[in-house]
Amino acid sequence: MVRNSIAVQSGRNPAKAAMRFYWKSRGGKPASFFREEGDEWFWPGSGVSFKGTLIIFLVRVHGSKNDLGFEPCGWKAVLVQNPESVPLAWGVRSLACPVTGRILVGSSSLLIKDGYLYAFGTDWKDNSVYLARWQVGNAFRGDLSRPQWWMGSAGGWADAKPAGLKPVPVLSGGQVEFTVHYEPLLKAFLMVQTLSLQEPCLAMHSSPGLTGPWTGPECFFQPPQKTPPGLLIYAGKAHKVFKGADLTLTYAVNTTDKVRIMDDMSIYYPMVLKAKISLKR
Repeated sequence: MVRNSIAVQSGRNPAKAAMRFYWKSRGGKPASFFREEGDEWFWPGSGVSFKGTLIIFLVRVHGSKNDLGFEPCGWKAVLVQNPESVPLAWGVRSLACPVTGRILVGSSSLLIKDGYLYAFGTDWKDNSVYLARWQVGNAFRGDLSRPQWWMGSAGGWADAKPAGLKPVPVLSGGQVEFTVHYEPLLKAFLMVQTLSLQEPCLAMHSSPGLTGPWTGPECFFQPPQKTPPGLLIYAGKAHKVFKGADLTLTYAVNTTDKVRIMDDMSIYYPMVLKAKISLKR
């Protein structure tokens, strides 16, 4: 299996949309779209476009002797200057990124607001969620070398990460993958995630601002796939750009059974849900 690929969706209504997939080829065999570096490979995180340029954040992964057989080991980002072209014709440039330890910057949501590119990132060991930002102009010129970090309400934004000084989490109990978007109906930002592998309900947090305070998490949907044994449910997300509902939600279903993952066509595809937002009175 290739480590990553690109999917281009035509249409914003998932019930009617079509999707086409792209990957590379090397030596006559399928290969990852974003090439491996040594014994490390990449899983796409979030992406964002601005004035015809696209930035995609990638999670670095390597093999491990844990139950899953892999673990994150960092992140990187790439810039695509011609994202409207067919992906196989993309010009992809790797960007210089700071080392951030266990914090996987951009593994979840990216937002552009008030002249800044904001990137949420999770500590993959304790699931604390952090927030970094860059001036939009610097980011889309390809300079991610000096992020500002949210240091809590007392510290505000720090221009760089001083030696020995850790950023302050905006909340705990996050996941590596989640989404954050502004919900006009609620006049608040919503964060959507699966709660955990042990309790894989779809859950949400809300906040008046990106830096918090964030409420929750509040479970609002129990996936029916949580009952059969041997399945992993993760990557709960909201997709505000989709049409056909107040809010479209997805989550992933997987398994550690290598035979089942190849033979069971009912899993390893995103589960898509329609959600209706009701205002509390």
